[in-house]
Amino acid sequence: MQQSDSNKQNLVEGIADNIPKELSIAEKARAAYIKLNQVLIYSDEYVALEFENGHTGNYSQQLAEIYYKQFDIKNMDTNRVVCNNWSQIYKDLLIEVGVDPKNIQIVGGNKVGAHKFVIIELSGGKIILADATNNIGGMTDIANSKLNLDTRGFIITTKDKYNDAYNTVKMSGKPWKWSSVFKILNQNADSSIALKDIDNQIGYESDSVIKEFNDVIDYYSNIPLKNQSTTEEKIEIFKGVLDENMGALEAFTVMRDYGKKLFGENTSVEFFTSSDKIIVVTTIFDSNGNKTYLYKINEAALQVTDDIEPVLKGVLR
Repeated sequence: MQQSDSNKQNLVEGIADNIPKELSIAEKARAAYIKLNQVLIYSDEYVALEFENGHTGNYSQQLAEIYYKQFDIKNMDTNRVVCNNWSQIYKDLLIEVGVDPKNIQIVGGNKVGAHKFVIIELSGGKIILADATNNIGGMTDIANSKLNLDTRGFIITTKDKYNDAYNTVKMSGKPWKWSSVFKILNQNADSSIALKDIDNQIGYESDSVIKEFNDVIDYYSNIPLKNQSTTEEKIEIFKGVLDENMGALEAFTVMRDYGKKLFGENTSVEFFTSSDKIIVVTTIFDSNGNKTYLYKINEAALQVTDDIEPVLKGVLR
């Protein structure tokens, strides 16, 4: 899988300095969006702590510290983020590539846990909505960008269309979700066409990587898991995908969507949380009913075992 070679500690050197100055504002914003998502990981620690908190809305000091953490894009001490962190980092990157700060707005509430994203004003009443941390179409764009999938959280639209979508969701009577606003706006074909043109300009070939991945899966899916060697071959395919700068939560969505295609219909994918850790476990059955387990704890490398119980006891104690 192609990954950004951006310097994760210094995003100015790794990303901003490598975006051509002659690009338009929309092209710079898109390039920064994709490259940033490829080097960041959504914080498994934050999600695990939310589960421990019981999603009560009474956020602990530890959750608040993660949510409000300030980042220096020239000296990053971690690449694990949540929506508030991501929005701040993305805004700082936009300023570095030449976007006027007056045209950048971070949208969302101020309380711990309130979702946030970025709006960029363009000329002629057009705007860009940028939200990489919301699960809009099954995955966040932090994950989509790593897999060269079409994104769902970067939309070129107009203020009027954005306001119409906002009001439609507001008047629906359903619980408020920003993702619902984005889903409405994603139906705008004009935005999709404009995005394809920009992606061609900056060299982001959406779906190219996942197509290669699917081709490999199609080939290997016809080979039954008769013995350990074929199991190991198939596991190596997933290691190449999931070990590259992916957290456990991102790995869960990939395993969920592609595990059964590769390993068979009996394959199961689960995730567990404990304290500040997420562990994703994929159970694979060979033709004799023997089990092999793949597991990933937060952003640690994908591991393989034939006995998952000691691992779970160590994490879930």
